[in-house]
Amino acid sequence: MGVEGDGNVSGLPKHAVSDMVKNFISVVGNPDVLSPTVYLAPEVMEHKGKFIIYVRVPPSSEVHSYKKVIYDRVDDSDVKVTATNQIAAMYIRKQNIFTEKRVYPYIKKEDLRLDLLPSVRRLAVNNASGKHPWEKMTDDELLKSAGLYGVDRAAGTEGFNLAAAMLLGRDDLIQDISPAYETDALVRKVNVDRYDDREIIKPT
Repeated sequence: MGVEGDGNVSGLPKHAVSDMVKNFISVVGNPDVLSPTVYLAPEVMEHKGKFIIYVRVPPSSEVHSYKKVIYDRVDDSDVKVTATNQIAAMYIRKQNIFTEKRVYPYIKKEDLRLDLLPSVRRLAVNNASGKHPWEKMTDDELLKSAGLYGVDRAAGTEGFNLAAAMLLGRDDLIQDISPAYETDALVRKVNVDRYDDREIIKPT
């Protein structure tokens, strides 16, 4: 906000920036406006004496509706989507992007917390009443058995997948693969349309 479509920085009135940030957060967190709601963190920046509000909107695995209407982005236009098959196609398209089976061929073992595998084995044995195949498997065999290492038959690649990264990945790996992986803890008591306190929890 405060930047024209051609990239020219027009800026925002300094006295209005704070209210604009509050209103923006209120709108994107209101289920009557945006469903499912999203939690974004606007950043106020100053560029050559002009104020702008920067909001990073990461890709989402959800199909969001605005005031109960679903839109799809086509080039520079927002196209209203009403046909059931078009909406279904959007869900399928997003599933192909965010599925836990998506293979990342450049993830290495060093990127994973393999020190957690003894605990994984112990939990598996305890849940299986004292006997589980993972107990005697090597780390590689366990990862493949758990479906954390796979092959992308369409692309011809193999490696650890998104599930492996989210379950065993080090913090920097999770941040690289899923920069939107964070949790907003909101407290709503006095003003339920907005919030009274907020804490963003994410890997560090």
